[in-house]
Order: sequence, then structure tokens, then C-alpha cells
Amino acid sequence: ELRHGYTVLRSDTALRGMAAELKRISRTQSDKAETGGLIFGEIDDSHRTIWIDSVSGPPSDSKSSPSQFLCGTAGTKEMAAFKAKSSGNSSKFVGIWHTHPVSRGSPSEDDYNAMLK
Repeated sequence: ELRHGYTVLRSDTALRGMAAELKRISRTQSDKAETGGLIFGEIDDSHRTIWIDSVSGPPSDSKSSPSQFLCGTAGTKEMAAFKAKSSGNSSKFVGIWHTHPVSRGSPSEDDYNAMLK
């Protein structure tokens, strides 16, 4: 993470979760559709490290197309509570991930505007 100088580490489980979602969206919609979900893990400010231990696919009320992914909120509070409880409160919601399969793999202007809001 270049802006704040954090090291980002991820588990193989998180990588497999994203790969599974990419296969699902390709099979059910298109390999050009954006998709995403929630990121769970821990942010350690004292060591400037972000640990990503798992991800979800899109909440059921998400919207996906080749030009945009709008991450829904249905069930997200419950999912975050389950992750926290089952991990002894070491795995929490840390962000949202999504893809840009038909454009550069960097944040779009829509992404920056959403983060500012």
C-alpha cells in the first residue's frame, strides 16, 4: 500500500476466494463483468501491516456489469460479526475488493469518488 507505507499480506485462502468469484461471474454473466466482495483481516498500525485472511463474493444486492461493480450491503453486518466471532475478534472487515477486467487494474475515477464519500 504505497500511500501510507503499509505492507499488505494475503492468505492463499483469500486468493482462492477471489479466483472462485472470478470463475463464478464468468460462468453466470461474462468474463468482462466487474465483480468483487468484502475483505476480512486485520490492520496493524504499529507494524504498518495489513493482513488479508479471507474475502467474500458480492453481497446478494450487488450490481455487476462490464463497466461497474456496486457492492451491496445485504448480510454484510452478519458476515462481519461471524468472521469476528469465529476468529476471536482477530479478523474484521477491512475493505472491499473488485475487478476491472476490461480496463487497467488500477482505481477508476468512480472508485476514487466512492472512497472520498
